[in-house]
Amino acid sequence: MNALSDLRFAVRTWSRRPVLTLAAVLTLGLGTGANTAIFSVIHAVMLKPLPYSDPDRLVQIWSVDPSPTPGSLSIANKRATSSRFARRYRELTTSLENVAWYRPWMMNVATGGDPDRAFAVMISASFFPTLGAAPERGRGFTDIGALALTGYGKDLLKDILGADVAIVETVAHATGALHFFPDSDVICDVGGTDVKIMILRQGTVADFRLNSQCSSGNGAFLQGVAERYDVPLEQYAEQAFRAKAIPALAMGCGVFLQSDIVNQQRKGWSSEEIMASLAAVLPLNVWVYAGQLQNLAAAGRKFVLQGGTHRNLAVVKAQVDFIRAKVPDAEIVVHPYPGEAGAIGAALCAGDWLKSGATTRFRGYDVIESLEYTSTTNEHTTCKWCPVDCRRTFIDVCLPDGKGRPWSKVPVAAGWERVISGNSCPKGLLEDVNEMLVVKKNLEAVKDAHPNTADVVRATAFRRATHVC
Repeated sequence: MNALSDLRFAVRTWSRRPVLTLAAVLTLGLGTGANTAIFSVIHAVMLKPLPYSDPDRLVQIWSVDPSPTPGSLSIANKRATSSRFARRYRELTTSLENVAWYRPWMMNVATGGDPDRAFAVMISASFFPTLGAAPERGRGFTDIGALALTGYGKDLLKDILGADVAIVETVAHATGALHFFPDSDVICDVGGTDVKIMILRQGTVADFRLNSQCSSGNGAFLQGVAERYDVPLEQYAEQAFRAKAIPALAMGCGVFLQSDIVNQQRKGWSSEEIMASLAAVLPLNVWVYAGQLQNLAAAGRKFVLQGGTHRNLAVVKAQVDFIRAKVPDAEIVVHPYPGEAGAIGAALCAGDWLKSGATTRFRGYDVIESLEYTSTTNEHTTCKWCPVDCRRTFIDVCLPDGKGRPWSKVPVAAGWERVISGNSCPKGLLEDVNEMLVVKKNLEAVKDAHPNTADVVRATAFRRATHVC
C-alpha cells in the first residue's frame, strides 16, 4: 500500500507542474540514451573481442605517403601496401607467423540498369587463414578445382604455375560477357594496354578487332594523364564531371593526342576540362581509329562494355553517348565486373575442363608464393633469328621438376625452368637452332598422330587409279 500511495502522490505532484515533469522526463530520457550510446561504442570498440582467432596477436602495417598534401591529416596519408611488399615482408620477417594483404578499391556494379559505384576489397590467399575466419560465402582459396590462365603471358606461365588450360583472350572475354548477357551482339573490352572489339553471331565470335600498339584508346593513357594532374584514378570521373565545357581533342595516334593536350593546356583549359575531353574522345579512338568500325548499326544492337577502363563512369557516359548517336535503339550494358570479365571467362572455361574429371595441376599457393627466380639480360640472350635483334630476358624459375638447360649459352641446371620474355615474335621463344629442331620434331609427331583431314582427302580421295579392272 505504501508504494501505491507514493505512486499516486507522485502522479498528483507531476500533474500540478507539467512543465517541470516534462523537463525531468526528457532529461532522464536523454541521459539514459546518451549513456546507452556511449557504452555501446565503448563496448564495440574497446571491450568486445574482434571476431577473429587470437585478435590480440594481429597487427596492421601500411605505407605512408612521403609527400602528403599540405594541411592534410596524417591518417589521410596512409596507403595500402602492395602485394609485392607483403610477400617480401613475409620472406624477411621472423617476428610474424603469417602475412596477409588487402587493398580497398571501387568498382562498377550493374544488373541491367545504370551502373552503381560499390566498395570492394582485394585480398591475398592468406587473408582468411591469417584472421582465423571463414568467408561468409564461397570456398575461399584452399579448395582449387582447376586453374585457367589468359592474357599475353598465359603460355609462358602455364607450366610454371601448373595451370590446366590456357585460354585465348578473346575466348575468355566473350565467355565472361555471354555468361551474364547471352544475347550480346558486340563486346567492347577496353583494358589498360589494349582494346578488343568482338562481334558475335548466335553466341559465338564472328569477327574481332584487336589493337595493342596504339595507346590512344586504352586505360593506361587516361591513367597517365590523371597522374600528371596528381588525381587518383578512382577520382577521374568525379573530376571530369566538374567540367562546364571541354576542348576539342583530335582523334588518332596517342603521340599526337599527347601533343594536343599540351596545346590545350597552354590555351588555359583546366585539368578537369582536359580530362573530360579525353574521356569524350576515347570512343572515337576505340571504335573508329583502333576498331576501324564505321557502321556500328551493322555490328549489332546490344553492346556490352567491359575492361577495367569502364570502371571510369566518365568513360562509360562517353561510350553510351557515342553508341546511341550511331545506334539510337541500342541497348548498352556495363559488365557487373568489368575489370575481371576475362578472368571470369577463364574460370568458366576451367569449370568446363573440370567436368572431364581430371585432377588439377595447380602447384598451390604456398609453392607459388615461395618460388625463386633469376633473370638474365645480356648479349647471350639477344635474339638472332632476324635483323631486329630483340633484347630478350631469360627468367629461370626454381621448380622441383625443372628440366634445366645445360646446353644453353646461358646454362641452367636441372631443377630450374626457363621462361623467355622480350621477344616480338614466336621464334624468339626458342634459343637456338637445336631447340628449333626439337620443337619441329615434336610438331611433326603431333601432325602424324593427328593428320589434317583436308590433306588426307586431297591426297587420297581424288587419286587416279593405276589399275583398271
